[in-house]
Amino acid sequence: SSSSAASDVYKRQRSHLCRCFETLGLCRTRCGESPKGRLRALIVAINLVLVITVAGLLGLAIRAFMPHREKLGIVVLPALAVIAGSLGWAFAMWVGISPDSLWGWVIAMGLAAGVPVAAGILLPPRRDAADAALWESLTR
Repeated sequence: SSSSAASDVYKRQRSHLCRCFETLGLCRTRCGESPKGRLRALIVAINLVLVITVAGLLGLAIRAFMPHREKLGIVVLPALAVIAGSLGWAFAMWVGISPDSLWGWVIAMGLAAGVPVAAGILLPPRRDAADAALWESLTR
């Protein structure tokens, strides 16, 4: 029948494309990647979303308890927490730490807490100095 002939043509074309993509190293979803590999990629992606969310909430909490927070914008510390936590998670995955391991979270959350605290301590005095210098230059 014409339906099975069309199906055979489709299968041959698909297998040819898969061989071409495998040769180039581009085929990873349909032609050779195991479901276990796709599941691992999904777990890493879901964990990255969780790291971003938890780091942002951690940054907001740090901002709430930081002295001189009125001298910082509302998104500075949460944004720094998200950036530091995401980079920490990416670094942990890059060096080969399993996404199931606690160490990836320890690294990511340690950076997500440490970077905003350091910024919250270092930035307000610098802003005060810059404001004083600007005021001095404007009032001469």
